[in-house]
Formats: sequence, structure tokens, C-alpha cells
Amino acid sequence: MKTPKSIERKDIQGILASGYNHLDFARYVFLEVTNSGEARDWLKSIVQEVTTAIKPARNKPSTTCFNLAITWPGLLGLGIPKELISNLPYEFVKGMYRPDAASILGDKEDSHERNWEYGGAAHPLQLVAMLYANSVAALDSLYQSICGPQTINGGLVVTNIEDTVK
Repeated sequence: MKTPKSIERKDIQGILASGYNHLDFARYVFLEVTNSGEARDWLKSIVQEVTTAIKPARNKPSTTCFNLAITWPGLLGLGIPKELISNLPYEFVKGMYRPDAASILGDKEDSHERNWEYGGAAHPLQLVAMLYANSVAALDSLYQSICGPQTINGGLVVTNIEDTVK
């Protein structure tokens, strides 16, 4: 009998382990790659800030959390060669606006892809920075440290920002 592999929680983004219910403020920052080299430099600069599925230690307060979503077009925009990622799952490569996804998810009428602001064929997503905090001030501070102009430095453009409050 095979022994199951242990889960490396440090390699899993925290949003998959927690809904961040303790954080009432969220900001979703939609990003488009304008320069692959500079965008990769940004990724290198913020990768340590990504909240993992490891519970925060006693000395690390969980007043903010940050996760990042990257789509197939985002990987290509970052300059990842297609041949290196060609074996990724069909659903990831083709995206949510493929015809079979609409049938599976029931995206008809008002929820049809042609009505989507972002994520459809007309406005494909590349990266989404997902920021969570326990206050507006903490959210703004996290935003500046992750997506502020001094951090992004020309490799990415913010195309939309959506704020939510519980």
C-alpha cells in the first residue's frame, strides 16, 4: 500500500485553506502585463508576501492576507513559453469562457460571457491580486505595498479594482 504524500501547506495559497472570514475588507486588483521582464521582477519582489496555508505563527498577526491568481493568458504574458505549460489542464488553458464551460456552469442569458466585465473573451484576465484586511487602513497599506506604483514599476497596469466589505 502506498503512503500518501504529505501536503506541503507552505506551497498552497491560504485562500484554499481559509475563507479569511476574520477579515472584513477585500480588494481585488486586476492586472495586465505590459512588460514581461518587469512583471516577473514584481513577482519576485512580492512572492514572500503571499499568504500560505500555514497558519500564522504567534508573532505574525493575521490582520492582512494576500493571494494571487494567474490565468493562462497571464502566464503567456509573463513570457512563459507555451511549450513549457502545454500540459496544463484543458479547463485552465481554455478558460471560463469556452462554450463547454458555459453549458456546465449555466452561463446563459444575464450571466452569459458577453455580459461579463472581465474574464470573457473581450476582456481576458491575466492576474488578480486578492487583498484582505481587518480595516480599510490595513487594506490600503497592503494595496500600496503589493500593487502601488512604486511596487509595480511599469511591468503591470491596474485595469480594475473591486472593493468589498462584509
